[in-house]
Amino acid sequence: MARRIKDRGGFIYNSWLFAYRFNGGIEKIKSNKPESRWIRRAEQARGRNKGPDLPAVQWIGDEIESTVKTIFVVAGKVATTAKNLIALALGVPIISFQWIEACETAGERVDWIPYLLPSHNQPNPLALDPELPGILPLQMPDPMWGSQAYGVTVLRDILTHSPLLHRRILLNKPMALYLSDGCIQKLKDDSKEGKKAPSCSSPFAYLLLALGAQHVEAVEQHFHATDPTLLKYDIIVVSDAWFSDIIPKKSKANKGMNNALSTAIDKGALVISQSDLKLTIACGRVVKAPVSEKSSPTIDT
Repeated sequence: MARRIKDRGGFIYNSWLFAYRFNGGIEKIKSNKPESRWIRRAEQARGRNKGPDLPAVQWIGDEIESTVKTIFVVAGKVATTAKNLIALALGVPIISFQWIEACETAGERVDWIPYLLPSHNQPNPLALDPELPGILPLQMPDPMWGSQAYGVTVLRDILTHSPLLHRRILLNKPMALYLSDGCIQKLKDDSKEGKKAPSCSSPFAYLLLALGAQHVEAVEQHFHATDPTLLKYDIIVVSDAWFSDIIPKKSKANKGMNNALSTAIDKGALVISQSDLKLTIACGRVVKAPVSEKSSPTIDT
């Protein structure tokens, strides 16, 4: 399939990090300690002179292929991979391979909308509404995406592109924290120069930026955050493994983290798991899955 796309004038990015730069970076927590965090500050200025702020998500795709004016994710099936999640968060359409075949048959580019895939392969929590039974989550892209009227400026300004502002569901939750064991090394691996195809194996910091958060941190322990009390964060995403132990207060090993999260929740922070964030991206609204099997998902309106 890749060869067929290239033979017909298309270009393939093997990683989102070849198309977009998620502007944040690794910083040491203390100069004499090995611990570090990944951070994108709300005011991430460039250089000593504090010039123009770097955009949170910066188009760099034309650095390796200047002719690209639009971008799609082409997939064989629905899957919550890093590739698909980043596409959904940005608002880039995910379409079936059948679109490529239809273009080949027609001898020209055909409408991509009939080839949109569902945004998730699990039942939609929003479908618990009796008026929407059994519906899989749908993508909500800009229907004019890739039309003749569009140029590369849409890719450059994707976070402020007005038909996609409904995807920026964290604009009112600007301070975000991602908490997961091992995430820093994965983010370091993504930034290694010369890597053929960064895996984005820990995409959650990137997803928070794509969803509109202005300040994003990723840490491996809560006391590595710039605010160890966790009180300044509007949304905190916790790894599924920790979430299952901490939120129901089953674990005594993470007592400090549990206490900090409980206090943050009492002060109004939204604390969700990685799986919650995936559902949120699929549904286009903040969804918090139930902690117990008997309860229902809650939907932030």
